[in-house]
Amino acid sequence: IFYLRRSRARQDLGMLKKATADALLAYKYYIKNPNDNSFHGSHHFQLPRFAALAELRKGNLKRYIEIGKKAADHPKARYSQHRELMTAYLASGDFENAKKAREDSIYHAQKVINAKRAPASSRAFARVSLARLDVEMLESEGRWKDAEPLRKELIVEAKEILRLAEDGNSQSSFPPIMGPSAKRDRNKNNLIEASEIKGGPLHANFKTIDCDKSGALDMHEIRGFFTKTGCPRKESLGSYQLGKLSPIL
Repeated sequence: IFYLRRSRARQDLGMLKKATADALLAYKYYIKNPNDNSFHGSHHFQLPRFAALAELRKGNLKRYIEIGKKAADHPKARYSQHRELMTAYLASGDFENAKKAREDSIYHAQKVINAKRAPASSRAFARVSLARLDVEMLESEGRWKDAEPLRKELIVEAKEILRLAEDGNSQSSFPPIMGPSAKRDRNKNNLIEASEIKGGPLHANFKTIDCDKSGALDMHEIRGFFTKTGCPRKESLGSYQLGKLSPIL
């Protein structure tokens, strides 16, 4: 897990060569004993996915598909993993499997779009993914003219994501506090503040759980502590760059 976390940190810092080495090392330890107690929850999905992307950075498309398929087959995989796999299949000329990966991605994206409790930003990202699926498939068939209107649709959806990000700057973007901790959130701002707790594990471990040192605990931090998955990655929607919307290949 240490190598996975360091790989993600190095990737965020632009240290891609070292991030690649760490991701592959983490996966090497994982495949030796995937039932090790230190691996749980999303680790079984994240480790193969980051290893697959590491292989892609090294130019090993065949190996990327092999490992990427394991990541996409995991129950926690989302539409983006299936879309990435489709893109890789298209690059390798395997159109049959590309179409299957596309169908899987559409299924998962539609689930997000149709989910009543899904945030508007999540639905917007899912719509972007659907448009990208069609664009990539059409362009792989040489139908550039047919893909052009969808590219314009992508721009519209990207602008909607940015608008939601700007609107979110003035609103609480934290998920609701759930479980036993919910009753402690007296002011209902989706955060547990030091003044709201007296005694118990949250009080005793407050500084440890408060990963971003904001003086308050959000649901991601609380869940990370009790599930022993560590501090969550903090990436606000406003910092999401449009460059990340480009295809992986």
